[in-house]
Amino acid sequence: MRGTKLLRLLWLLALGLLAACNGGPPPHDLSLQGVSPQNPSVVQGQSLTLTLTFTSQSGFQGQVGLQVTEGGQAPGWLSFSPTSANLDVPKGGERSLTLTVRVSLNAPTGPHTLKLRAAYGNRTAEKDFTLTVTRGDEGGGGGGGGGQPGASFAISLSTDSVYIYRGSQEQISLTVTPQGGFTGEISLALEQRDGTPAPAGITLNPTSIQVTGPDPVTQPLNLRTDTSVTPGTYDLRIRATSGNIHQTADLSLGVFRVVLDLREVYTATRPEGVDGPITVTGTLEGSYPNPLELELQLAYRPKGGEWGPWQTVASFQVQGNQVQATIPAPGLDLPVGLDELGKQMRVGLATGGRLLTYVAYDYTLFRYRPLWSQAPGQGFRLSPELSANGNLLCGYGTKQDNSADVVFCLDPGTGETRWTYTIPTNTGFIHDILVTEGGKVYVAQGNRVRVLQNGAELAQYDLSGDFAYVTALAVEGDILYAAGSYRVDIRCDHWPWRAWFMRVRLGKYRTTGSTLIPMAHHDFSPEELMEEVRDGGSCFWVETNFTSFPAVRLENGKLYAVVAGGDLYNRTTGGFGGNPYKRMGILRLDANSFSRDWFIWDKEVGSSWSPAGYFIYFTNDFSSCETQGEDCPVIWYALVNFDLGDTQLYANYMGQDVLRKEDGTKETLEGGNPSFLSYLLFLPNGFVRFGSYSSRTVLEAYPGGTEGPYRLAGWESDTFSPTLYKDAQGRVYVYGIRNGELRVARIR
Repeated sequence: MRGTKLLRLLWLLALGLLAACNGGPPPHDLSLQGVSPQNPSVVQGQSLTLTLTFTSQSGFQGQVGLQVTEGGQAPGWLSFSPTSANLDVPKGGERSLTLTVRVSLNAPTGPHTLKLRAAYGNRTAEKDFTLTVTRGDEGGGGGGGGGQPGASFAISLSTDSVYIYRGSQEQISLTVTPQGGFTGEISLALEQRDGTPAPAGITLNPTSIQVTGPDPVTQPLNLRTDTSVTPGTYDLRIRATSGNIHQTADLSLGVFRVVLDLREVYTATRPEGVDGPITVTGTLEGSYPNPLELELQLAYRPKGGEWGPWQTVASFQVQGNQVQATIPAPGLDLPVGLDELGKQMRVGLATGGRLLTYVAYDYTLFRYRPLWSQAPGQGFRLSPELSANGNLLCGYGTKQDNSADVVFCLDPGTGETRWTYTIPTNTGFIHDILVTEGGKVYVAQGNRVRVLQNGAELAQYDLSGDFAYVTALAVEGDILYAAGSYRVDIRCDHWPWRAWFMRVRLGKYRTTGSTLIPMAHHDFSPEELMEEVRDGGSCFWVETNFTSFPAVRLENGKLYAVVAGGDLYNRTTGGFGGNPYKRMGILRLDANSFSRDWFIWDKEVGSSWSPAGYFIYFTNDFSSCETQGEDCPVIWYALVNFDLGDTQLYANYMGQDVLRKEDGTKETLEGGNPSFLSYLLFLPNGFVRFGSYSSRTVLEAYPGGTEGPYRLAGWESDTFSPTLYKDAQGRVYVYGIRNGELRVARIR
């Protein structure tokens, strides 16, 4: 029994050893593949540089100790450095190591067979080579000086000190003066004053120079430091070697860097940022020149494009080891218009216009500027709508005292005012404006339509027989399409008086001079509009019974219209009643036949859209919402956004929903949170959503629905209710009121 246990133990031990031999990781291997030059020579009392090449089949990482022996013993006349080194040789690859060898003045002359050994762990890698030592008075042997006795050379540098920004390079010049007929190649090496190799990360290029005749030769040299070099002062020298001729020139190297504080730059790129001036500060580290000239540079890249040139935007003031630069107003070169959103920026340091380094971070500019911004009038409280076509952009605003509406027309290219026209409000307020291709401007005022051109009235049409309020217009040739609401009277049950409400209607008319010829009407049944008549006095103000057309668009023979359900408004509190029946629908008519293609309420597609914009409120015959805090119904006459794309349409506050223009089918886009993404525009390079915050006082763009946000600079918290409009040419405008001042800007 005991013997059986012993055999079993031995068997398990054998299996363990076999697994360790065959299943464990392969041992690190290291080979000393070569020594260059293969047969070097050196003058007594001088030194030379050898390059050792190591290879590894499985990869090697670790420390090796170095030895040089002759006949198995370390020669007393020879020293070398370094005596150890850390190597990192990739699998199947190679690494080089520089070894500086110095021989004494009494070193035995002649060839010496030496063995170079690299020890790692309990293993070694070896390589034999022959070193020839010559007397100091043997001249240019070993190929130097073209083999002419007494040939030599002298070297000098263009400067004995140089400063380099860490991670960059500087250029100096080396001049070689041949002596005694010297010609040939001279190798160059950068080393410390004691002959040891230069610190890692400090390099010299090129590493050789050719002398072909008796004249001095000047060679530009590039000194480079990588980002691992510690800032400070380094005492170096350049060694020039040709055969057994060695010359050196001392060089003091100062390495420095600046640690920048770019918080103000970062803030200026953010949506909440502001224009310049922008201050950048920093701290100098290392050894740097005095005086020191530093410049702040910026480079920009359009989205999907290439980086532009570096541009100096400010110079640094240096006080001790502290630096400061100020980018003057307006600050950064922000994107201009919607098409430039996604623009990026880099920050760099330069001297004399030459880039030293740049921050390894690409700043996206989340603010953008308009193509132009204008203020065509003062003393206004509302600026509900714009319209543009060709070379004319028009809008209107209501005076603070409600005494008049002012039509203003601008140049779409520059924003400059072309003309204005004032309309007293005693005949009603303006509820829509439309610019046609020929430069005529149609204005819906109360239940009439005015036609203006170049600041004068051409015609006026009375539509009081069809409408109480005209709220939207479309024109094609001499055909006028009018959309609005008309008054409907009903008798309330159990009450002797009648109630009234507003119901939508579309009309089609032919215009001939000052005459308007009715052609067709398009009406809705009470059931289609989901109207409701309740028992008792409450039937007066049933908000579902107040509907309107706040927007229409005519495109390719089709008329698209937004139908808005009413709401309750309290003039005393300035708030809405939170109407649970509030709704919005979209209609498409054939403009020729005036027949309906489709009509969809939001509830029919499982959505809840909002017709928010500008409204008309009504008071009844018994109490007033202005004086007694009663809730009064409203109809909407202007939306903040209604846009048609190639295949889809969108009205404000539809969230993720868009409708197919062909059949009214609902489709879903990205990024449509209706709580903050209020508007959408269809552009050639994709749709852009817009959000508004702080009671719709800040306008932000989200290309593709999710990218961004990008904020329009200069249209921040003191702008009331910014509104969007895109014309038939694809130009986009934003407009609103700022402290009573009409403001209009073009953003595409």
